[in-house]
Amino acid sequence: MHFEKVNIAAEPSPEYAPKASHSNIVAAIDFLLDDVTIHHFDVYEATPDVEKEWDVNLEIGFEIRKEQHAISCTMGYDMINGDQPVLLFEVTCVYTITEVDWDTMKKDSRFIIPSSFARHLSAVTCGVASGVLHSKIENSMYKTYPMALINTDDLPEEDITFEL
Repeated sequence: MHFEKVNIAAEPSPEYAPKASHSNIVAAIDFLLDDVTIHHFDVYEATPDVEKEWDVNLEIGFEIRKEQHAISCTMGYDMINGDQPVLLFEVTCVYTITEVDWDTMKKDSRFIIPSSFARHLSAVTCGVASGVLHSKIENSMYKTYPMALINTDDLPEEDITFEL
């Protein structure tokens, strides 16, 4: 099994800040993109109205899978024209974390995903979702509706904490 090593410049969380000797800490977390699931992929036949406003709703969520030592990141993407849905889909990527790194994210009765690592997993998941979208609509009239670019730097900067 091959794990991807990613070095992430992370701001120390408040509880660790006094112990940090500088403002950025580099953390290496070994992980593997282990599984991709497309939960649903709906393209609606309605003809888009160029006079109406386009909107994109994006949801990104995380879940831990303790038994697998894995983190799943799910992205839901809805493209809407006026009040008519044009495209709705949801993709989950499961990332297996090495046991050593998994254990470093466990703190007492909590599991903490550093915000910088969560943003990185979000970016990878968005890239996978973009590839899914391309493969599903490349030979259809909808290929002119590309997925909006997603800046994962706009995601919350707080660590993601789960109770164990």
